[in-house]
Amino acid sequence: MEPTMKEKLNVLIGLCEDGNPSLFERHHGTDGIKREDNLKRAAVFVLIIAFLLTASACSGAVTKGKVLLKEGTVTKVSVSSQPESKNYSFDGDAARSVVKYLSGLKLSDNFPENPAQYDGQTWVVSIEYENGDTITIYHLGNMFIKSAGGPWYKMTYSEASRFDTLLNDLSK
Repeated sequence: MEPTMKEKLNVLIGLCEDGNPSLFERHHGTDGIKREDNLKRAAVFVLIIAFLLTASACSGAVTKGKVLLKEGTVTKVSVSSQPESKNYSFDGDAARSVVKYLSGLKLSDNFPENPAQYDGQTWVVSIEYENGDTITIYHLGNMFIKSAGGPWYKMTYSEASRFDTLLNDLSK
């Protein structure tokens, strides 16, 4: 039977309920170390682990990307291009494919380029939610993307160029 987390922690800090030395104590000896000292060490160890997990979660959120979409059930996705005026409308699985694409982008907010200085095709993506809310996303020149009112983010070219392929596949 797998030991509980409490039992594992007790083995780590040397607190056996039956009064016998713990596995740790038997292996390493106690060398006059009091169990209270072991408890303090374990508390510091747990705090350090908690700090590292929190720090990695925070840095992961920054490096993994930014949020373009909001939580909720998407009912429809409309896509139009400027200046060419291509228009697409998707619901069901096709709409979910567009949302999956957008949700999976690795976005950076640290880049030297200025999106305002770029010309080219812009995809305007309107996402309608079950509760009636709509958000608009601008996908500019296979390089930049943003939600209406939000900051620009940079995409990798390979991720950005997949959008054209996705639209072509979904519109067949």
